[in-house]
Amino acid sequence: MRDFAAYWARFDPTFSLLGLQDQTEFSAHTSGGDADQFAVLARKACHERKFFFTEQTSMGLCPRNTKPGDRVVVLYGGSVPYILRPTGQDSWTFVGECYVDGMMFGETRDLKEKLDTQDQVFHIR
Repeated sequence: MRDFAAYWARFDPTFSLLGLQDQTEFSAHTSGGDADQFAVLARKACHERKFFFTEQTSMGLCPRNTKPGDRVVVLYGGSVPYILRPTGQDSWTFVGECYVDGMMFGETRDLKEKLDTQDQVFHIR
């Protein structure tokens, strides 16, 4: 948090884009923060990735070569969500792993029940 706050302060020193409560909290966290360290780590995490929104308005980071129509899936045994691309009837290509806010720490089990989704078999080629 300190590194991010220090990084944010470079571009918005008064934290004016945040609400009053957040301004106070972020200001307190800038002390001892390493903005350069945050920039390096963020660059590594985002390298060859792009920001996206799902149709359900979740946001995340996906491989740069992801295209509209690709699907975010959670595969049994996988540790993160993945992007698959349909390539024909019942055929899919693996695009890569992704980050989706709200789908990273087991939340998909609850989401599956809430949306009443069914398991699907993917033939990945």
